[in-house]
Amino acid sequence: MNFAVKGSELPPVEVVVEPARVRDYMTAVHGNDVDLAGHAPPTLWFGPTLEGSIDIAEYLSIDYAKGLLGETVYEVTRLPKVGERLTARIAISDMFTKEGSKGTNSFAILDVRFLDDSDELVFSQRVTFIERG
Repeated sequence: MNFAVKGSELPPVEVVVEPARVRDYMTAVHGNDVDLAGHAPPTLWFGPTLEGSIDIAEYLSIDYAKGLLGETVYEVTRLPKVGERLTARIAISDMFTKEGSKGTNSFAILDVRFLDDSDELVFSQRVTFIERG
């Protein structure tokens, strides 16, 4: 894992809350159309893999054979609105190692903030990547 990128911020990525994508997601997850009154669940997006973003595993220099997704935590200020344009800002907030039973494991913590056109926080994700030792 490339610890030199700790503290860096990736170029912002714009996403649009598209009605068809919300409908498809809700159908896949719930088996039918669930009415969210014009809103979308924040779990519709996974910050590190947004279209138009860089390959985060490559940026972090994670060995794909040893890489794992540790966890993703969401904090929601409000639900995104269908048709709304959001800007995702991804920061590598922390990187560290821990000794494991099979060697040293490396961790990368990414903080992803989704902002509206007024630069107000809509929701955030904290994503942990692990590279096994």
